[in-house]
Amino acid sequence: MRRIYLLLSVVLLCSISKISVGQNDQFIVGGCQLNKIAVINRTGEILWSAPVSNSNCNDVQITKEGNILYSNGVGAYLINRDKELIWSHMAKSNEEIYSATQQKNGEYVLTFSGHPARIIELSKSGDIIKEIKFETGVKSIHSQFRQVSKLDNGNYIVPIIGKGNILELDENGSELRSIYVGGNPFQVNIISKKEWLVAGGDGSFIALINPKSETVTRKIEEADIKDCKLLFVGEGHILKNGNIIFANWSGHDTREIPQPIVAEIDNENKMVWHLNKSKSLNMISSICPIAKKHHF
Repeated sequence: MRRIYLLLSVVLLCSISKISVGQNDQFIVGGCQLNKIAVINRTGEILWSAPVSNSNCNDVQITKEGNILYSNGVGAYLINRDKELIWSHMAKSNEEIYSATQQKNGEYVLTFSGHPARIIELSKSGDIIKEIKFETGVKSIHSQFRQVSKLDNGNYIVPIIGKGNILELDENGSELRSIYVGGNPFQVNIISKKEWLVAGGDGSFIALINPKSETVTRKIEEADIKDCKLLFVGEGHILKNGNIIFANWSGHDTREIPQPIVAEIDNENKMVWHLNKSKSLNMISSICPIAKKHHF
């Protein structure tokens, strides 16, 4: 009897440990119509937040230095945890900006939709060191792109919302190839040289593709996840455990039954964690895990 009790105690302690680790995970989120950027944990508790004007934040992350980088359609901003502005770069009157990211070397890439669209690279201090221009073939600047990525070889990956394809541009902005994925691709997360994660926007899918062969290796569609209908699929990441976490933006949804605004699924498309809508968190299109050293 004592052995059984001890065994049950160990199992219980392990279960509590797993729950505690999950609850201690932190993410920074933003979203069109959210009106703020926020750091949350898995319980949905807001640990830190800052107001965002224009309510159109589709890209936010914690930088290597622990600062907060985000864009809101009209500008890109780097602030510290005290919400003090370090630098900003504003879009022109005929542009929109939804993509702002820090690179591995500490420099930054900002991408402006427009005619022409522009990519600017910034030094670690926020000064412009490079600018390239390119055309997307999409008339409406709002339908051009959201999150833009840069490869280690210097090329840029631009998912085109209005055409359902992914452009690869060289370091001068010339088109190297176009990969059709359908839907309205919001983001391409570069997992490795052999794997990209594509968030399908209003196409309501998540896809893993092999960029070399340009083939889909895994595709999760609207009906594939029990208790979670895919809406406008925003930013997604593959976690260390192999699960996929993604934003499920509901701004275009007219269903009577609300769906999770953030979800985590395993390799069998089983939902293992999610957040539902609340008064403080209603729309999320950008979500980024926070390294433990930068936890709030």
